[in-house]
Amino acid sequence: GHGGRWVAQGGFAGEGVVPRDIQMDKFKGKAYNSTTNFGQDPMAARCALASGAIGRRVCVSKNVCHRTIYDGRADGWHAGVAAALQKTMGQGGRPVREKALRLLHQVMSEYLRFKTSGKMIHDPLALAVALDESVCTLREVELGTEDDRWGCWLSPGSGTWISVDYDEAKFRTTLLGDGFAPRTAPDGEAAAAPAPRADAAPSALAASEREFLKAVKAWKAVLKLESQQANGEALDRLQWQKLERKEELSLELERARCSLPEDSPLRDRYEDLFDAAPVAANSGEPSGEPSGEPSTSPG
Repeated sequence: GHGGRWVAQGGFAGEGVVPRDIQMDKFKGKAYNSTTNFGQDPMAARCALASGAIGRRVCVSKNVCHRTIYDGRADGWHAGVAAALQKTMGQGGRPVREKALRLLHQVMSEYLRFKTSGKMIHDPLALAVALDESVCTLREVELGTEDDRWGCWLSPGSGTWISVDYDEAKFRTTLLGDGFAPRTAPDGEAAAAPAPRADAAPSALAASEREFLKAVKAWKAVLKLESQQANGEALDRLQWQKLERKEELSLELERARCSLPEDSPLRDRYEDLFDAAPVAANSGEPSGEPSGEPSTSPG
């Protein structure tokens, strides 16, 4: 039977499907156009489009993806990511979300230094549609090819839908909006999560505690590399790269600690590590009890 849904970034909708007034100038009047993803493996694309195992097929197509740009304008995507990051940092307790937003902002800051015009964000738009199809205006079509170019025509009942327009504000809200809602007790008060045992398995820990343990592991690996270096062992290129991130990892460890619940047993469990971390981050001298498992093979 039919089941499941497939959201793909690919295909092209043009003349006869997209209203003239919202066709991009470069696609004006075109019914077929090259499209990278489907064009790289047209046989796989055709198989997915024809599969009876997929109940609903949604294509986020080139004609729409080329309209959305990540740029550095005051009201642009980069500013939106920065605002979402600041809000998340202010709330606290959301280390995974904060890390994702911080990474995105750092990478795109570097990108925009070299390409100030910005970047088309095809795949993020497809992700947003996967989360909420109303981000795009869709039309039911059948897709086909002309030589190596893709196009489509209206076909009610086909089970295949393609984007003809999109909502920029809803696109941003879908990806940058924080859908997190704290659990609430029956009386309406926020329910406190039970404090995990110090020996709890990772799956029983809060997200902030799992993030903290990852930061601890990374910091201990740096301490071990410093110990190896002090003992005269040669380090390979990857190990040197880890050492170069020492200050960054120290800050990540401190941020992770600040995100821990006040009653988390991990605070006491790793108290000695925090006495060593600031010294290690600033002086370059190894401190603390080295552990972890970085590669020890000489370079």
